[in-house]
Amino acid sequence: MSKGLGHLQRSLVTILGNCQALDTFTLAAKAYEVRANEEGCFIVIDSQLASVKRALASLKAKGKVFSFHRGPGGRRMWAGKRFGLYVTIKDMQQRSVVLAAVGDEQAFRTHAESMLPLIERASNLGVDINETWSAA
Repeated sequence: MSKGLGHLQRSLVTILGNCQALDTFTLAAKAYEVRANEEGCFIVIDSQLASVKRALASLKAKGKVFSFHRGPGGRRMWAGKRFGLYVTIKDMQQRSVVLAAVGDEQAFRTHAESMLPLIERASNLGVDINETWSAA
């Protein structure tokens, strides 16, 4: 049985804790400390990328990181839990407005109830969802 996060997982959590969001490839390059080649390109090998994807999936399941839409080049974007909660709640608030506008009261209530644990978690982490994002 695992005794906690592995080295790669801890590295990814630290990297994401120091920025807002990064794509999977950039996370792999940073986690494995890949250096640019002569042309200035970062070469991440398939096994490194696969390991990072597995680690991120595990971290996401544990609520340590959040995944978002695809970013530039179609790459999945990832964020640490503070910024991830902030963006997830903001996205859910926008969805609430749409549900209220169409008058689907049951869907609105269900959606609002699913937001409450996230809002409480954000509050416990000191994330103010009523303010513009600040990494403080």
